Amino acid sequence: MTFSKKLLIGVLAISTANFALAADSVDSDIFNQQFLDALKTRESGDIFASIEMLEKLIDSQPQLKRAELELAVSYFRATLYSQAKLHADRVLSDPNTPPQVKETIEIFLSQLQEIEEAESKNRHTFEGSVGVSIGHDTNINASPTDSIININGTDFTLANNSIAQEENYGGINLQLNHTYRVPGTLGIGSRPVKMEWATSVGLYRKAYQDTGDYNLDVATLTTGANFISSTDWRAGVNLRVDHISLGDTQLGLFTGLHAHYTKVDKANQYTVTGEVTNQEFESALNDGRDGIKYGLGVEMQHQYNQELLAKAGLNYALNDAKDDNKQNISKSAHAGLYYAATENSLVFGQVEYKVVDYDGVEPVYNIARNDSEVSAIIGATYSIPTGYFADWIINGKISRYNNTSDVSIYEYERTDASLEVSKRF
Repeated sequence: MTFSKKLLIGVLAISTANFALAADSVDSDIFNQQFLDALKTRESGDIFASIEMLEKLIDSQPQLKRAELELAVSYFRATLYSQAKLHADRVLSDPNTPPQVKETIEIFLSQLQEIEEAESKNRHTFEGSVGVSIGHDTNINASPTDSIININGTDFTLANNSIAQEENYGGINLQLNHTYRVPGTLGIGSRPVKMEWATSVGLYRKAYQDTGDYNLDVATLTTGANFISSTDWRAGVNLRVDHISLGDTQLGLFTGLHAHYTKVDKANQYTVTGEVTNQEFESALNDGRDGIKYGLGVEMQHQYNQELLAKAGLNYALNDAKDDNKQNISKSAHAGLYYAATENSLVFGQVEYKVVDYDGVEPVYNIARNDSEVSAIIGATYSIPTGYFADWIINGKISRYNNTSDVSIYEYERTDASLEVSKRF
């Protein structure tokens, strides 16, 4: 029998025994409207309001031991175990408490101690994953396909390294996560809210077969608090640091605060995200891009059934920068569809449309730059169920990008096909 089932039996036994306790030991006022209202409030899910109502009742009539016993139950439901034990012990030590009720309280306290010990052992959780991938990228430098571009009515020929380059690549992705579950709960709103402190470290490398100048290395650290309501919402605030290198160049260090809030309503989830990120570029070539990014996003998720899930959302970002022509505002809309074809496989498709409006004028062209990008991803994942490679995940996807711009040098098309094998531990 699990701890939760055993404890539920103990709580039910206490509730039944309480009636005998009330009839034999205390005045009939125990059944007054305040007491009944407190229990009704608790059953509605407003745990902390019921605790406040019961505490007021006990302060005014300390002889009402049934109210104190119900207070212990309320504290247990709020996972505030020390307070639950305190009030249960007070009823247990009362000489007027009938023997059968004392026996039930002792069972309750014993099971409560077992649950506390079990939760203490699982207070820290370490998880991680490792993945290796291969792929083919038709435009590793996001450049025009045609070597001839027109600037203010004059044709120019681009150097070989300024037109689209096609390459095979290999990748590795390492992730390590630690979660600390804070004891007890917080009184945020009417229902108990659990708090976790989560930290994640990630290392990603994408190395091209022949062109090392575009090798990508990203080291990421995130840490912060997450809040999980016992009913219908979750939220978090996290610090995130990304260090990015491109080839042999230390490209930049991005440090930001990210926040999110998700409301769950039956088959729907509504999420709001926000970020403030300081973008510090380390190379002299990109010095004019230094600045702060402010981002805001909204997303809706709908679960049609156990197999089919859909998402759609909007994002807005303001990117400040030292140079006027590097400052921009981006707006995007995205949607995705995810279908569990079998117990171990998932197929999905995602589309996004993004527009980016730059301030200032682009050097040489002497016009303001405005880009629009359409991207689409199709893919599938398969989790190997048995055998030597059980629980390894195979993930294949094809990504397509098409960027148009008022400034022809920034127009490009790109297709990236990849196959990854990963394992969680």
